[in-house]
Amino acid sequence: MHELGAPIDVIWFRLTRHHDDQENLIFQLARGRGMVAIDRGEFWQCGYLIGKGGFDAWKARGIEAFRRDVAEVAPMFTDRTGELASFEAMGFLEVRVNRLHTWHQPGLLCIGDAAHAMSPVGGVGINLAVQDAIAAANILTRPLWTARSTTPTCPPSSTAASGPPSSPSGCRDSCSGKPSTTSARTASCPPWPAS
Repeated sequence: MHELGAPIDVIWFRLTRHHDDQENLIFQLARGRGMVAIDRGEFWQCGYLIGKGGFDAWKARGIEAFRRDVAEVAPMFTDRTGELASFEAMGFLEVRVNRLHTWHQPGLLCIGDAAHAMSPVGGVGINLAVQDAIAAANILTRPLWTARSTTPTCPPSSTAASGPPSSPSGCRDSCSGKPSTTSARTASCPPWPAS
């Protein structure tokens, strides 16, 4: 895992959306602080940006101080900060930005945040996960449909790091999980899991 680091964490909460509120996404900045509000129809999904590791300090300051700060950063919500009952009623997201060095192993493909965690700021994480899924489908559909693997079931360099050997070559058949009885380079699986 390659950690790229992130200087922020996020406190998530909901606030009522009034019929005369502006539409779409709101991003507010005020003296080194920030808040994003996403229009969800009947409510605003809000993310208050805090410094990395600062959630306990915010809780120690108390909910009243947090309400005042939200009203200062996003004045349009001043009349509804009373909806913020407690920190326990909110969500906390420890922001991580990282990526795996290798996104796959035999029988496993990581996509989205499992492969590359993204900052929630900008809301691009789900878009990248969908792009990963589309790319994987485009690459894997034909080989899976024709029952041929695009990579060996067990690479020649497999070692005990992948688990105890289950056959002389240390490989398991990727379809059944049983010890391999065929060459890893020529084994093929049915397009759907065998029962």
